[in-house]
Amino acid sequence: INRFINFFWFVIIIIIPLLLFALRYDIGEDYGNYEAMFELAQSNNTLFHYYFPDIEIGNQFLMKLGFWIFGSVTGVFALYSILTLVILMLAVLYYQDRIPLFSAIMITYVLYYPATYNTVRQALAIAIVLFSFRFIEQKKLLHFIVCIIFAMLFHSTAFIAIPFYFYYNAETKFNQILEKIIFAGYIFLP
Repeated sequence: INRFINFFWFVIIIIIPLLLFALRYDIGEDYGNYEAMFELAQSNNTLFHYYFPDIEIGNQFLMKLGFWIFGSVTGVFALYSILTLVILMLAVLYYQDRIPLFSAIMITYVLYYPATYNTVRQALAIAIVLFSFRFIEQKKLLHFIVCIIFAMLFHSTAFIAIPFYFYYNAETKFNQILEKIIFAGYIFLP
């Protein structure tokens, strides 16, 4: 019965932001761009590749899948939202013994979730990267790299997370030097 209660709360936590994200209309700076991209991906493959030549393959697949399942732009937004929120919540749940779950979810919804309205593709990639951090801790490089490659299917910039593995698992002396370099960069670079 505990599993059922946990699953129930998991669904409740995800359903409200999912509905807000999927049923939004013209909310977010890039809404019109995403709407055009989603519709073009569905209707005309040649024009889609002309206007969006560098779109990641994972996004192409999700757009087509969203239209196939739901038949609308709203459905594509819903699919992105479902994947982003479920992966993000799985990432948060992993750390529930270190941070109170309610606090983690509130921080996530206040700081991360609003940005997903403007960065649909990148938000999904970030959620996958956050999920992959467990493998840094567990020192499972292959699992971590697979997650990063999967994230790159939705946004190519996910590769910048790769150094985190080596930073976390490096010797203390190396970490101290790297921290000083990063700190100096924050102070001296605008």
